[in-house]
Order: sequence, then structure tokens, then C-alpha cells
Amino acid sequence: MKTSKYAIHTPTLFQTVRHWLHLRRHRRQLSQSLRPLLEKTDDMLDDIGHSRSDIEWALQLPLRVNAALALEERRLARTGPHQNMALSHQQSM
Repeated sequence: MKTSKYAIHTPTLFQTVRHWLHLRRHRRQLSQSLRPLLEKTDDMLDDIGHSRSDIEWALQLPLRVNAALALEERRLARTGPHQNMALSHQQSM
């Protein structure tokens, strides 16, 4: 049986489960990297442009959302691009 080049690819159950496990592993790694930030003081978090509530929010996002990117977008929306340039300049010193 010949398959049309316009046929829609439907993932197999194995592919779906593998993808879900990959997302779950990625979320666990992200959680492990963000949780230590919750131990910092509010002043320290403010210095790096984050807030405690933003980090807690990012940890609650669904698996399909890249929490690190969402957290960064939220930081940029609050601080603006000029603050981002100042932070990157400070980090390069």
C-alpha cells in the first residue's frame, strides 16, 4: 500500500509515552535547578531580576511549557531589556 505524501503522521503509543517521559525528565531537572533559588532572600532574587512568586509560578506550569523560558520572559516583561543588558554586563565582569 502506497502512502500519500500528504498523509498525517500519527505518533505511536510508544512515541507518545517516550515524549511524555522526556518532558517529565526535563521538568524534574528544571525543578532541581530552580528550587535552590527559593532558598535565597527576596533581596538576592530581586538582584537577579526574579521574584519568589515568579519562581513558584514557573514550577507549577504544565509539562508542555518550557518553564525556564516562561520565567525569563516574565523577568524581561517586568524589568525591561535595559535591565537584561546590565545583568549580562555584570556577569561578564
